[in-house]
Amino acid sequence: MSMLKFESFKGINNQARGTELTPADLGTATNVDVSNAGRLQRRQGYTVQDACCHGNVFEAGAFVLVTDAHHALVTIWPDGQRVQVHPSMGVGRIWYARLPDGRVAFSNGLQCGITDGRTGSEWGARKPDSVGVAVAAQGSLAPGKYRWAVTHVRRADGLESGGVTSDVQEVAHGGLALMGLPEREGFDTQVYLTQPGGEQFFLVGRAAGGQLRITAPAGLGPARTMDLDAPPAGILLAEWNGRALVAVGSMLLASLPTMPEQFDLTRDYRQFGAAITLVQPVGNGIFVGTTEALHFLAGETWDTLRMSTPMSGPVALGSGVAVDGRFVRIGEGNAEGECMLALVDGVITAGLPSGQAVPLSEGRYRTEAQEVSAAFRLQGRMPQYMVQVLR
Repeated sequence: MSMLKFESFKGINNQARGTELTPADLGTATNVDVSNAGRLQRRQGYTVQDACCHGNVFEAGAFVLVTDAHHALVTIWPDGQRVQVHPSMGVGRIWYARLPDGRVAFSNGLQCGITDGRTGSEWGARKPDSVGVAVAAQGSLAPGKYRWAVTHVRRADGLESGGVTSDVQEVAHGGLALMGLPEREGFDTQVYLTQPGGEQFFLVGRAAGGQLRITAPAGLGPARTMDLDAPPAGILLAEWNGRALVAVGSMLLASLPTMPEQFDLTRDYRQFGAAITLVQPVGNGIFVGTTEALHFLAGETWDTLRMSTPMSGPVALGSGVAVDGRFVRIGEGNAEGECMLALVDGVITAGLPSGQAVPLSEGRYRTEAQEVSAAFRLQGRMPQYMVQVLR
């Protein structure tokens, strides 16, 4: 009968999962995740859902947005249902922002839109492209100099565009007959009129068939959206404290509070000294990166934001991602609150809610990338900041 003799016995490791190794066990490793503590874990596999090469992937909560092989923007639902929300967004990069009401705004810098995952429409309501023409008519308007204005109202939800205004029109016979008023599918055309010699516009009615006859003074309430605009097709879309943010060149624009489809382009903007490459809200403000430096706008309301520049050097376009401070190690501890990660002067940098910027990979990792596609994820409790270099 054979006997098995142990020279030494160190116990049985029945606590560790079979998918994990210790650093002492490592010879070579392929497709593994490494935690901040040095723990190793085999990466999970995947299952092919669709052989199409999708681009511009964005997780929007209940659905995923992608572009397909024909450059159409499509939503994919958990049950596999696909809905086209824009027929052609081109081959370029698309920027997204998830809004508080669950909708997603999207833009490629040339065209933009908004979707709830089931339908798609333009983002905001564009101003009409003309005001039509007027001829004299009989009525009870007081003689004098008048101007009229035209807006579009989206039938689906009542969203009203900004207005375009006419030149001064002399009224001598008590009325105006407006013709050739602009029409748009899915929109009503709303008409406003001043008092004689006045500046403020008041609603007189809605046009039918591009025409409206005005024979009595306006009395249906003042215009409220005359100076507003639809958002421009910019880049680096974000949501901050109920406002939608969008960058156009070196200018950062903000929507009205809780009105992500209406912008006051004459007031709610911030000008920077170089092209904007990052817009990342955090707990107490907004980090704004440019081709020259990383800036921080501190505050809770747009009108009271105070700017500082915590770090100089170019910020890689598209490198900013939001991250919970618990997963950002600063010195011997972790950060707190809503933070961000970005590539600043080639170094992975943490942006803290206080506005401080902390280089994390200085002396260990640097890149010359000018534009990237970045993401942060937790993979089996392991925090990962991932970038794909685009140029």
